[in-house]
Amino acid sequence: MQRKMFRDAFEAAGFPGENHIGIEIRNLDTDGAYNVIKEAITQGG
Repeated sequence: MQRKMFRDAFEAAGFPGENHIGIEIRNLDTDGAYNVIKEAITQGG
């Protein structure tokens, strides 16, 4: 869903859409969100 929603913005900005990592951080506290984002980046999505 996020890829489709941001596709035009990514294209306009010259950002390669395949580098987009969609993650779910709703209902997490700051530390939980940080850990999910860190894991997604280190594992490459």
